[in-house]
Amino acid sequence: MRLSDQPEYLAAIPAMYEGDYVTARRNLRAVLSRAEAEADTLTASYLLQLLGDTEARSGDKALAHTLHGKALSLDPVNPHSLLIYARSLFSAFREPALAQLRIAEVESLIQSPTWVPDGDDPDRAWYQQECKKLRASIHDACSPNNSFKSDGYAAA
Repeated sequence: MRLSDQPEYLAAIPAMYEGDYVTARRNLRAVLSRAEAEADTLTASYLLQLLGDTEARSGDKALAHTLHGKALSLDPVNPHSLLIYARSLFSAFREPALAQLRIAEVESLIQSPTWVPDGDDPDRAWYQQECKKLRASIHDACSPNNSFKSDGYAAA
């Protein structure tokens, strides 16, 4: 399934970032339903993570963690899904310490023999670079030069 061909997906993303969580949820669930009907596990996993981000941004972190967990369970040896979750923990959940833990999981997974990249997967070096960039973003946001709020973000 090409998400760029799904009008609901195209409406959901801006709605989530604009704080219109009702619209984001409705549209993401519609596309998720189609992905599940098509047995498109990769797309379903990604959409579950977006729903998780929507819930985290709206304040329901428990449901958000559940949705991300369900996404991860669809492909448990996929470092990309873990990396998305790590990014979400920092940006949507505002929990940099948990993001750091997930980054460590990504790094461990890409070094383990259980991870064998297929033709569509980025290589180990790409994951290492992305982990490094995310760690730097977290470090910058949490540095003494920023007015760090308890939820993990610099004050506006």
